[in-house]
Amino acid sequence: MLDYQRRYPQLIRVIHSDRNVGMQRNYRRVHEAARANFIAFCEGDDAWTDDRKLEKQVSVMSSEQDCAMVFHAAEVFDLRKGTVSIRRYGPRVKSFSLEEVIVAGPGFIISQSIMMRRTLIDPFPRWIDDCDVGDYPLPSIAQAVAR
Repeated sequence: MLDYQRRYPQLIRVIHSDRNVGMQRNYRRVHEAARANFIAFCEGDDAWTDDRKLEKQVSVMSSEQDCAMVFHAAEVFDLRKGTVSIRRYGPRVKSFSLEEVIVAGPGFIISQSIMMRRTLIDPFPRWIDDCDVGDYPLPSIAQAVAR
């Protein structure tokens, strides 16, 4: 990871810690260090499989100024059960209201598929620090558009 930072210092900054700072504090640290207009999530146990994922999402976010967040279909591997499930949102682009996202509940939006406007969570809401998980409250902040 430090190799990428050295090769692309204008694009990549590694934010690390000598100890586990906890999920919510880490979200806050990364958000507060962000400089770009958009934030995409890829945590330690996640992987992006589309080489053009970020390019596609930036294109949508740049052309749709009123869009707060985009997300896409994703495969979910459950290592404990040895299963794979695919989260799909339909064959066409679909907009979801904030109410639909909240009612659908945790797991509706797969966190590694998200890209959102940095300003959407600026300043980072303090109430998120008290949540058991971070990938449910963050998407619930905005109206979402599935891609």
